[in-house]
Amino acid sequence: MTRFPLLLLTALCLSACQSGQDETRLADLDVAAVSLPASVGATEPLTLNITLGSNCSELPPQQFKVQRRTADALFLLAQTTITIGNGGPICPPIYFHSKQTYTDPGSPTRTNPFEVFVNGKSYGTVKIDPPAAPITRDATIETVTLPDKTSASAVLPIPIRLVRGACERFRGFEVQERTPGRLKLLAVLEDNRPAGQVQLPCPAIAILEDQTYTDPGSPARTSPFEVFVNGKSYGTVSVK
Repeated sequence: MTRFPLLLLTALCLSACQSGQDETRLADLDVAAVSLPASVGATEPLTLNITLGSNCSELPPQQFKVQRRTADALFLLAQTTITIGNGGPICPPIYFHSKQTYTDPGSPTRTNPFEVFVNGKSYGTVKIDPPAAPITRDATIETVTLPDKTSASAVLPIPIRLVRGACERFRGFEVQERTPGRLKLLAVLEDNRPAGQVQLPCPAIAILEDQTYTDPGSPARTSPFEVFVNGKSYGTVSVK
């Protein structure tokens, strides 16, 4: 890769015009400015506003190439192919400026701080925001199936059918209370959309999903053993 400062490009253009020979070169564009956001999420799109310049060649609409992308840095090349001579552009030193954007998609996941290089020069770092807390809610319970009886310390599987939305996933069970005579359980859902899309409408689709909570039998149960899920009692189990 050959880098061409402004004066050298001007000299090459004039020289090629005088010799009558065409010459094609790959040249780094001049980087006048790179604007970075103050912060971004670890996997969110990161848009860079870059002001580029070149002489002896108008700027193409896209001229970016990722040289290297790691978790903590982006190395970007801004280049153009110039043709110098009778078959190329007008050779007098006319300077072209262009404001362009490049968007880093967020993969691999960024670490903090995230540094941005363009044509070998660092233009600063971006703070990586900590992940947002997931949006959760208690699931709507369709059915809870309990056996008629169990022993005091046996493992007790409790099949639970719940309802979730199209943009949700089952997060898990949380034990609110467990005494010898009672189990109070929460079945929790969480929004599974990327952080930048949680405010978008979600299709109004109700999905039935079967999950099973297993009570380990400790502390030992007494009879009757009552089971609550999301605040509602679903009956008792006789303990023999």
